[in-house]
Amino acid sequence: MAVREYYDDIADRYDAVRYGRLYDRITAELELRFVAAHLQEGPCLEVGAGTGRVTTFLLGRGHDVVAVDLSVGMLAKLREKVPGHPRLRTEVRDIYDVQAVDGFGRFPTVVALRILPHVADPVRAMEKLRDAASTAGVVVLDLWNKWSHRAVLAALGRPLEVETRYDRIRDMRRMIAEAGLRVRQWRGFGLPPIRPLLALERSRGLRCDYLAQRIVWVCERA
Repeated sequence: MAVREYYDDIADRYDAVRYGRLYDRITAELELRFVAAHLQEGPCLEVGAGTGRVTTFLLGRGHDVVAVDLSVGMLAKLREKVPGHPRLRTEVRDIYDVQAVDGFGRFPTVVALRILPHVADPVRAMEKLRDAASTAGVVVLDLWNKWSHRAVLAALGRPLEVETRYDRIRDMRRMIAEAGLRVRQWRGFGLPPIRPLLALERSRGLRCDYLAQRIVWVCERA
């Protein structure tokens, strides 16, 4: 309930808060490029769609999208961006209730970014994502790194707007395995927002995943 109220309240200014800085916009775009390489043909289920950063990206690549979020306000902002889009369906649902979505268990691609760090039981949530995907489908999710600058600032007392979980990468792997998923590929995004570090964010060879704020995991059923 607290998470829903927070996102309803922030919906009108969410994009400015999360992506107002050039650095955040660039790293978010790099993240989507990474995700794009793993999208499967066919419809996508996006859980935690918010105001539609990923949703509009998926629609732009020709996918039908079912966009689920627990916030009415966030989905309203999404629909404002693509009014009446013929390939978009939105549903107000909690991640633990996605089995009620038409097509559950048959989605070639399931995406859940910026949501698992805010749920009480991430393993159970990942099990829902696993079961939403088709047998040969992929699940794209992110978990947030305990050794990132964001986690350090939180530990030092920087106030958090909403309850947020940070995990060590080895614990992320454990939770993913417990949820019955197998990792295909992974990458970290979100180094400290210092301009010279953008070269590392963009690099394919030089990686600093263990210092990144969020780790994006591309998974399949184990």
